[in-house]
Amino acid sequence: MAKKLRLGTSWLTAGDVRSLRDKAQNNRDQLGSMIDAASAKVNIRHEMLKSNLKDVPAPSRDVAIARGLAAFRGEIKDQTADARTGHVRAAAEMRATAIAAKPHYRSPAQMLARYTLGSEKRSRIMQQIENSGPAELLSLAELAAATGDKELGAALASRVFPMSPDKRPFDVNELADAIMGEEWREISKALDEVESMAVDLLRLDRDFETGRADGTNMIEQALRQQQAGALYAEDGDDDEA
Repeated sequence: MAKKLRLGTSWLTAGDVRSLRDKAQNNRDQLGSMIDAASAKVNIRHEMLKSNLKDVPAPSRDVAIARGLAAFRGEIKDQTADARTGHVRAAAEMRATAIAAKPHYRSPAQMLARYTLGSEKRSRIMQQIENSGPAELLSLAELAAATGDKELGAALASRVFPMSPDKRPFDVNELADAIMGEEWREISKALDEVESMAVDLLRLDRDFETGRADGTNMIEQALRQQQAGALYAEDGDDDEA
């Protein structure tokens, strides 16, 4: 039974994939720099509030600091919201593009089969090796692997692929890996990196939204615990009295 075509795939050349990876890295770095700068402002405001309110007794001081910091973070989040959303959307689009392109880079053999497809040199070679025997085909395959000749390798693969596996003079996948393996691994890694950078970028934005990026979330949790502890202590004192 024939396999169904994957009609939802996107075609990207090896150069396109490299460019996509670079754009994804740049997009992630830009958001990271924006969040780092915003978090630095929050930390500076935190130190400023601590200094300005150092004479106010605790826990009133801690509550005032938490409220002031929360309000300031809200302003920063609003100011950067549109830009951050743009980076998140761009990352999602690039991730979708990478996923859609992956079916075109399943193996070195697939890449070799389409390289130089329709080229005059490949056509001439296929004519020349049409009647070649196993020994000559094996020798030419070794030459193609040693020189990285894509046209010769593709022509040889096309020549022996229709043969029964036990009668092929060489392993097509082995030849393809020798010629295209390095590039295939590079491109596959680049596509994976585009996906992982999109996930990392989303985590960065989420951490900033929740306050984890600058520790504000943890500070506020600690303050709530401190206030609850003080409240329980006061209740205990009243019972003893």
